[in-house]
Amino acid sequence: MLKFFALMVLTISAANAQTLLPLQHPADIPLARSTCDVGSFNADDTAYGTCNLTHPNICSGHAVGCGATVYVYATVWDLTGKVVQDVLCGTAHTYAARPATWVYEPGFDASTCYFPPYPQGATVLIGNYWYHVGPVATDGSREYLYGQAGAYIGVF
Repeated sequence: MLKFFALMVLTISAANAQTLLPLQHPADIPLARSTCDVGSFNADDTAYGTCNLTHPNICSGHAVGCGATVYVYATVWDLTGKVVQDVLCGTAHTYAARPATWVYEPGFDASTCYFPPYPQGATVLIGNYWYHVGPVATDGSREYLYGQAGAYIGVF
């Protein structure tokens, strides 16, 4: 019962977002093979997360499977979802049969350069699209929404 109530509260809060602001991709990262995700909100309501640019590796035909090289950019968005900063923070070499191997740029580590977890919050219907609710700003004025229509910052 408690889970249902919590889900209901999140659903009501997300469904009442006044504005959905598209999460902008950095200009230097091609949109075609990239994704961006908010990992958290800062005290000033700017958002912090990462954008990933994936380059598939050539398949060798061996049992290890095909992999990819993923360039990860630490990214900050302003209050309207526009990129204010993005910098290459690391490179991950991924393979289906084993964990990713990371090489971090100077000044970055696993706590600041990562693949954000897929939002595990409530699933909400806004308009005609379903979204997962991700991190919420500490003052409750903004939340990250990811779904069928893309990635957004919901503003109340």
